[in-house]
Amino acid sequence: MQNLALTYKNRQDLRLFTEILLTSATAVIFILFAIKPTLTTISDLYTEMGVKEDTINTMDAKIENLKKAEVIYKNEAERLKLLDIAIPNSPVPEDFIRQIESLAQKNNTILIGLTLSEANITQSLTQPQESAEEIQVTLKVAASYESLLSFLSELELMRRPLFTQFGVITLGDTTDPADITLTITGTIPFARKPIENSV
Repeated sequence: MQNLALTYKNRQDLRLFTEILLTSATAVIFILFAIKPTLTTISDLYTEMGVKEDTINTMDAKIENLKKAEVIYKNEAERLKLLDIAIPNSPVPEDFIRQIESLAQKNNTILIGLTLSEANITQSLTQPQESAEEIQVTLKVAASYESLLSFLSELELMRRPLFTQFGVITLGDTTDPADITLTITGTIPFARKPIENSV
């Protein structure tokens, strides 16, 4: 053993070869135990960055779509209010009656009768979902032909629609031009929204 140490000290080529061999072994061990896990970690991080970048792009697209939806909603907000007028959340027959009275007065038409079926103005606490309901309406007016035509034209354009089931025109026996009677039977819709529990 002492002979080996002496040979190692005296021979430069053996010393150089041994140092190269030990350095190579150290490098291989270093690569196996230190660099390989680091490279694996770097690869995983690179893959994760790609996934997160895709997620960020998707979220940016969603944010952009939400901004567009907000702009559309703001532009259409006034028209959406018309929907609440056309199909209210409760029967509100008084609004419909006012509209018909105003329409009759505007078109020089005599409102002979306006009958509405019973409508439950209270709401069931157990109603699970929104439901569409309607009120039966019978409307009887009298006027000249031109006034009735104008009345009907504007009745079709009312914000709260009257879905006509049938109509009857009756001509009087006299020569009075306002002796034409029109009876319309139909329905007006409304939607009941479920009661939200505050529990």
